[in-house]
Order: sequence, then C-alpha cells, then structure tokens
Amino acid sequence: MIGPRLKAGKNVTFDSTTSWDGVGGDPWCKAAAVAGWPVVGLAVLVMLGWIVRVPWMVQIIPGTVAMVFSNAFCMFLLGIALVLTTLSHRWCKPVQTAIGIGVLLVGMTVMLQYRLDLALPLDLPGLHSWLNNNPGRMAPNTALAHALSGLTVLLVVHARHGALAVLALIAAFAVTMLGVTGLVGYRLHPELLYGWHVETRMALHTGSAFLVLGIGYAVAAYRTQQLSEFFRTHEDLRVEVLSGALMVFVGLVPGLSAFTLLQEQTESVLRNGLRLSFKSDQDLLVSQVTTLVQATRNFANRPGIQNNLMRLRRNPDDHAARQALDAALDSHMGAMSVSGRLFDDRGRLLASAGSAHDASLVLPLRQEGEAALLWVDQSVSLRTAQPVLAQGLRVGRIELTYVLPAVTQMLNDAREIAHSGEMQLCATGGQAIRCLPMRLTPARTELPSATDRGPTMIARALAAEHGVMLDTDYRGERVIGAYGPVGDLGLGMVLKVDVAEIYAPVRHRLELTLLVIVLIVGTGLLLLRARLIPLVRRLQLSEKQFRGLLESAPDAMLVTDLDGHITWVNSRTERLFGYSQSELIGQAVEILVPESAREMHVRKRAGYARQPHYREVGTPLELYGRRKDGSVFPAEIGLSPQDTEVGVRVISTVRDISERKQAEETIRELSLTDELTGLRNRRGFFTLAEHQLSVAHRLGHRAVLYYADLDGLKRINDEFGHAEGDQAIADAAAILRDTFRESDIIARLGGDEFIVLTLDSSTSDPTSSLARLEQNLAEHNRTAGRPFQLAMSVGVAHSAPESGESLSRLLMRADAEMYRVKERRGVGR
Repeated sequence: MIGPRLKAGKNVTFDSTTSWDGVGGDPWCKAAAVAGWPVVGLAVLVMLGWIVRVPWMVQIIPGTVAMVFSNAFCMFLLGIALVLTTLSHRWCKPVQTAIGIGVLLVGMTVMLQYRLDLALPLDLPGLHSWLNNNPGRMAPNTALAHALSGLTVLLVVHARHGALAVLALIAAFAVTMLGVTGLVGYRLHPELLYGWHVETRMALHTGSAFLVLGIGYAVAAYRTQQLSEFFRTHEDLRVEVLSGALMVFVGLVPGLSAFTLLQEQTESVLRNGLRLSFKSDQDLLVSQVTTLVQATRNFANRPGIQNNLMRLRRNPDDHAARQALDAALDSHMGAMSVSGRLFDDRGRLLASAGSAHDASLVLPLRQEGEAALLWVDQSVSLRTAQPVLAQGLRVGRIELTYVLPAVTQMLNDAREIAHSGEMQLCATGGQAIRCLPMRLTPARTELPSATDRGPTMIARALAAEHGVMLDTDYRGERVIGAYGPVGDLGLGMVLKVDVAEIYAPVRHRLELTLLVIVLIVGTGLLLLRARLIPLVRRLQLSEKQFRGLLESAPDAMLVTDLDGHITWVNSRTERLFGYSQSELIGQAVEILVPESAREMHVRKRAGYARQPHYREVGTPLELYGRRKDGSVFPAEIGLSPQDTEVGVRVISTVRDISERKQAEETIRELSLTDELTGLRNRRGFFTLAEHQLSVAHRLGHRAVLYYADLDGLKRINDEFGHAEGDQAIADAAAILRDTFRESDIIARLGGDEFIVLTLDSSTSDPTSSLARLEQNLAEHNRTAGRPFQLAMSVGVAHSAPESGESLSRLLMRADAEMYRVKERRGVGR
C-alpha cells in the first residue's frame, strides 16, 4: 500500500481525497513523472522553432510532419502537469486542474472544427504558413489524444475512489495507444484511408510524446492510494484491467501491423500500376508524334517534291508540276491523314488533299519544324509542318494533319484503372496551363499551376519533374497520380485516380478489422471476468489472430527464423510451390530457391540476419522460386523482420510475377511489330537496325538497304476497297519474307512502304535478290487469284564498312533511288 509515512516527533496532515504525497514518495512514480521533462523540452523547442522559423526544430526529422504550435503548447502543459506529480504543494492541484480543463477544451474544439469545417484563430495560420503553407491545425487523432490526456489529468487529480482511478488508468492507456497508432500511422497512411491531408497526420514526435505521457500518467494512476486499495479488494478487476490492457495492445498493434503490410502492398500495386500505365501511354504518344513528324519531314525531303516546287518557282504556270504535286500529296495521304496542304515559298496554296476542320484547342509541341496537337470533333489530331528546301533555298512548305485515334482512346482508357481515373495532357500557354478536354470534366481546358499547397502535378510535369504523389486536384478531391513530361515534346501528362475510390475497400477492411478486434477483446474480458479462459489462452488467441491475418493475405507468406528454417507457411504458399505444410516446416528456405542460386541465397540471408530490415513487395527485389516439380518462376519478395519472445523471425511475402513478366514482354513485342503484316514496324526496325548496322561496320561487313514501295496501292483501294488494299500489303510482306533471309531485318515503315536491311551480304548479290523478288511477285500474280497484280519499286543503297554511314543517311539514299526507279518505270503510288 502506497500512503503517507508518520514519523515520531513529526506533525503530518494528510488529505484522504488525494494521493499525490504518496505518489511523490514512490520511486516508480518519480521516474514516470520525471519523464515529463523531455516532453516539456520538446514542446519548448517546437514553439521556439515556429517563432524563429527553423524547420528542423518543428519537424525534428526533416521531411516529416511538423508539430503545430497549439499541439506543442498543450504538450508543454501536459508535461508540466506530469512533473507536478512529484510535488506535494497545495497549489499543484489547482494548476493541474486548470491544465486538464484547458487541454480537454482545446482537444474538443479542434475535433469540432473538423466536424463542422470551421476555421478558428486557434489554428494560428499566420504563424505556420511559412512552412509549406501549413494550415496550423493539429491532426484529428492528436486532438482526440489531447482531450483524453486532459480528462486523464482531471481523473487522476480528483480520484476520490477507486472507480475514478480505474477510469484514469484506462484513459491513460488510451492515450498510450493513440501514441502507438500515431507512430504506426506513418505506415498505415490514414490520410489515404480517410481523405486527410498529409499535414493532418499526427507528427512523429507527437506520437512519441503521447506514448511517454500515457505511460507516465498510467503509472501515476496505478500507484495512487485509492487504486491500490481498490485493487486489493478487487483482485479479479486488477487481472481484468491489466489483462484487458495487454490484450488490446497485443491485439491492436499486431493487427494494425499486419493490416499495414496488406495496405502497403495495395499502395505498391497501385503506384506500380500507375507508373506502368503512364509509361505505356507516354511511349505511345511520343512514338506516334515522332513517327508522323518524321513522315512529314521525309515527304518534304523527297526529290520529286523539291524539283516540282523549283519548277513552279521558275514558272508559276507549270501545270504539269502542279499536277505532280497533287498526285504526290494524294499518294501520301494514308489511313491516319485528315488533310494536307502544300504551299510555295510565298505562302500560296499549290496543292491540297482531304478536308480541314477548325480546331477548338491547339497545344503546340516542341519539334523541329512546326507541330501541334489539335482537338477537333471530340478527337485528337496532330498537325505537322515542314519547310521544303532545294539547292539551299526554301521553295515551299508542307502541312499535314493526322488523326490520332489511339491518343483519343488513351484519354478515355484511364477509367480502366478506376472509375475516377483521368488523364491530363497539357501544355503551357502563356500564363495558363491548357489541356485537352478531360474525361471527368470535358468542358474544362485550363488548369491552375499551383494551389495553396504548392505546384500541381501537371505543373511539375511541365517542369520536367516526374513521380507518383498525393495531391488535391482541380475538383478539390484528394488524388494519387503519376506525372511527368512527355518526352521532349513540351507536354506534361498526369494519370490520376481518386484516393476515396481506391482506398474505400481498404478503409472498410480496416474498420472491420478494428471492429473484430474490439469484439474479440470484449469477449475476452467477459471470459476473463468469469475466469473461464486463462490469460495464456488469450495470448495464444492473439497469435492465432495474427497468423489468421497472414493466412488471409493475397500472397504466399512464410515465416522463418534467422537461420533460414521455415517455421510456418500459409495455404497460398502450399499452392504456389506445390509442397504441403508438413513438407516445408523445418526445412531450409533454400528448398524454394533454384539450385543454381542457393549458394548466393545463403550468403545474402546471412547478411540480412546480421542487419534485418523491412523490404516491401514492389521494391526492386526480384528473384526466382522453385516449385516441388522443379519448375522455376519469377517472383517478387517482401521481407518483414519480427521480434518475438522465442527469437529477431522473418515474414516473407512471395508473389508469382510470371504473368506480369509475360505481359511486359508481350507489350514490348507488340510495340515493335506491325499489326497487319507481322513484320517489324518503324520503331522495331530502327531499334534493331541501328545496332546491327553499327555491328556490321565494326566487323568490316557490308550492308545493303532495300527500300520497296508497293505500286498502285491507291488504285487497289479505290477500285477494290481497303480490305483488298490491306490484303495487298499483307501479300507483299509475305513475298518479302520468301525473298530474303531470316537473318535480314524486314519491316513495314507505314502505308505501302517496306524496308529490308541485309548484313554481311558478301555472299548475296542485290541484283539476284531483286531478280528473286520479281520472280516471287510474278509467281504470286500467277497463282494467287487476286483481282489485281502486285508490283514493287525498289531502291537499293550499299554501305561499305569503312564508310561509317548512318542508318538515316542510308535510308535517305535508298528512298531517293526508289523514286528514281519509279520515274524510270513511269509508275505512281
């Protein structure tokens, strides 16, 4: 029993309504009360930091959430009240009472602010705005912890009987748990689950301070004379309270830890999905723009175009030259073209094809020549323009407009990520950021560059920054998005989804988990109250719950000790590796690793055992797993060290990423292949040919480039339809395959143009190759039964090993030679 000591010769008075004299004489309570001094010092440091504007003083750890001034002031008062528990002066109780009431009112006021969305002077926004426009309001869970702390002070000070002391102990424990969950919140991310801003998350040092204060007040309440006497007569309640506190701690912390692991996996999958989708869309847009700009440039560099413009420059009435230009422009118009116009050097229109439409929005691009994205008739088009030069003179200008259905579809496909998925594709226009119409708000074409919280994602993207971040979008909704520039086109792109939609299921699971934990703890307390279930079984149940959460995880999870022996696996591990649980328990974890990698794995595991650290799924740790049948698969590994009473174990999460790897390879292959012919497309050709030509030059091998154009495709399309035209292109591709070797690079550049690069051609004569091509064409025309005849005009360019000639130069020579062949043969496109 803790109480006053009466010594002979001393006249001591004692007020039975308080126990602070007794508390002050107890070494445990003194230790708890002295813990208030670090809290006081921390609070003073933070308040001074806001006044002198030093970030590290308010954040403690750079980059983390700052403790706001009102929070620090309340911490200062609570620390003082805890220190006063060591004193027995009569003025201590009124001071503690005033502190308790004041802190309780502050906490309740802030919670009311969140409930009613009020702005009160308590936030002191002017004092906080210098640090990233900090709003100055403490987090909701911080406000709740302050309210409970103020209530704890009042209950401890005015505990006239044991029941109030028990309530004080419970309130102090609740403060401790709020401190713990505040620290766990850095992994749990409550701002994602409940739509808070990052600034309203409990600061890291705030959680630590509540942990210290909660323990200090809990010890102070536990050591009061009233509580000691109460527990002496209610031993069962002592066991119930202590066991209940232990059960809440053991149930809540591991439960939230396991849930945090699942949430981080969800967030990792979301972020990786956004990055992958963003990269795919970015590559698509850059590829299409680059390809079409190059097509316009190639058209402008054609000798026939240049020669005819020179003729018109000398004789504006040269009708033959005009007709040749009209024919060339018509032949260039492919499936993606909308319109084309050709001007002379004075800007006079010489030839046109297709129909031009007025654009409701124009986004200029940074490209050689002129280029811009257009919004025309609810779709995206690309307008490109290039000067035409001949003999060093500017003789004209070509302007082509292409429809970009893939880009239009890309803007709408954001919904495939989530219902609230949206893509922003924008460019800087003067003082504003102008964007293509967005899926959620089609009428909006301008976005702000910054909010009161800093630059927006699209502004960061236009500034050549890239990443994945949380932000508040133009609708005021919290979103998570991937952002970055679109190559060097001068565009910024954002792919975002609403946090509320993505994390609503996760929030519901958390709430369900907490409800389950509360129900379990309540049931346990009832059973303990009846003395039906011993405390040991309650601890065993907690462990069972923890493993149950791991069992319900969507991935294979296994537990090992630091020596690498498997101690537990879930059912998904059995299904993934083909082993039963009994076959795995006690085995070295290397049984799940391919034999060729086991030695290295043992060394890596030994290094990890010396310094364990958390590694989440989604970080670049990709290994290979080995199933019982010997098959090997790519796997993504997450590691989480866990301290237990029986030994520093490791929870491993294993995810089979075979489908993802296959999908990545498929996407890569599709991006290099022409869909109609199965040949390499333009991108695929340049990807392979640049490297192969460089290798040929280094090895002293000769290279030959064949530039083939299918004659009369426009006539086939006009007379027999585009389906027959596509069939003609496919037939031509098949003939080229039969003519050349498998080692040769054969590609369709687009439309009716094909290209073949042969390396080490010392044994292959271009003349014989062309003869073989003509023979194959004749055989096809004789046997295919098509309503048209196939013919090709082929230009050939040789590259000597010592020339070091670039692929683009070689391509230009072959293209020019092909047009000379066409002119000699007297055929058009």
